[in-house]
Amino acid sequence: MTEFDTPKTRAAAILRDLTDGCPAITITDARSHPLLMRNGKRADLPVIYRLVNVGAKSASGRRIYLETARQRHGQVTTDRAIQRFTERLNDIEHCPTSRADADRAEKLIDARLAAAGL
Repeated sequence: MTEFDTPKTRAAAILRDLTDGCPAITITDARSHPLLMRNGKRADLPVIYRLVNVGAKSASGRRIYLETARQRHGQVTTDRAIQRFTERLNDIEHCPTSRADADRAEKLIDARLAAAGL
């Protein structure tokens, strides 16, 4: 786990998704997400919790975790978080999946360029 990949940063990513309007998916409902299903069958609940707490190794050997945040009715994730998890698991560079993601990436690049004096 790097300094940028902690439970707090993973929860912050989910909260950004929720703020951007992506609906919350409970851990129980995430079992039926097409990207987490295996051979057309929904994933077992312990498998989902393992992806959240222990993670899975990517193709390059990095440990990848499914992002979740705690809400009053339990842990939730989002479609975007599951997509990011799958991309990272397959070592695919993150590409913006929504206009909000693209805007956030553009602001980050602008800030880095300004910090470098360009």
